[in-house]
Amino acid sequence: MDIAVVGAGVTGSLIAASLQKQGHKVSVFEKSRGRGGRTTCKRTHWGQFDLGAPFIRPTQLPVLNIISELESLGIARRWMVTPYHRGETFVSEKESAPIYVMVPGMNAACHHWLTGCRLATSVQITHLQKTPKGWILWDSTQCKFGLFDWVIVTAPWPQTYSLLAPYVLLAPLEERHWQPCWAVAVQLQSALPDAMPIIYSSDSLLQLAVLDSAKPQRQSQLQTWVMYLTHQASASLSDESSEAVSFKALTALAQMFERDTVDTLQCYAHFWRYARLASEAPRIAPVFDSELGLAAVGDWAVGGSVDASIKAATQFCQQFGENFCYAHVK
Repeated sequence: MDIAVVGAGVTGSLIAASLQKQGHKVSVFEKSRGRGGRTTCKRTHWGQFDLGAPFIRPTQLPVLNIISELESLGIARRWMVTPYHRGETFVSEKESAPIYVMVPGMNAACHHWLTGCRLATSVQITHLQKTPKGWILWDSTQCKFGLFDWVIVTAPWPQTYSLLAPYVLLAPLEERHWQPCWAVAVQLQSALPDAMPIIYSSDSLLQLAVLDSAKPQRQSQLQTWVMYLTHQASASLSDESSEAVSFKALTALAQMFERDTVDTLQCYAHFWRYARLASEAPRIAPVFDSELGLAAVGDWAVGGSVDASIKAATQFCQQFGENFCYAHVK
């Protein structure tokens, strides 16, 4: 079959790899310039860093199996670090689940899974058209793609909803149902000595600080930190400039290490508007309509994390039969 997958994040890439392994012709459409989704790796003139999910801590067997396969291929690497929690003092985790990163960046798994697939980046699919001969996809510039026997949408839920609503009865979710997250990356002129690479914070502003340059196979002579603001703080700062948010994050990092300031060379901030579905929001179920040849699945059906993205893909493949069953990708 000729299948279109909308979204080149973890879920879409893994589903595309499975379908291609089974002999289907797969085309993947991604609105961003690169692959990865929530595992986005940002490249700048001053270096590369993981701006989305900083690592993965798999606990469920299906996810562990896939990570183990990626590890055997040299794509996943165990990060031998101990996370710390910062309250009044730094406290290390006594028992820590294995921590993995992808190399050279967190989007490496998506690059691997999409090998051989037809991939169109910087293409935002805005609507679908069902014809007697198959599906036609239209993008924001009114270019059309097709014909396809199946369309599988793995984009963030707001985009997925707008594409599927003309064909499938769906309950809309309001923006208040989503929790945003500011991510701030900073390159320091002077390293923070004896810094813990992973710090979970109970601060009202930061929820996590990660020493990105300490990850396996990262090439950097200077410390690069990526800080993630709490969902509550991110929501309250949603209309602030990236410069203002970066200043607040840097101040929090300095306070974490009991310093007045940190010496900064470069800074970059990104606002993830739909980072995670709020706990009180209605749950979203995957969509599968064999008569239409239309499906939708994503981490929004399970929970906002890389684990959830992988789990969503494997559950989707397993639930809907052999044609959509995950096959080991070599």
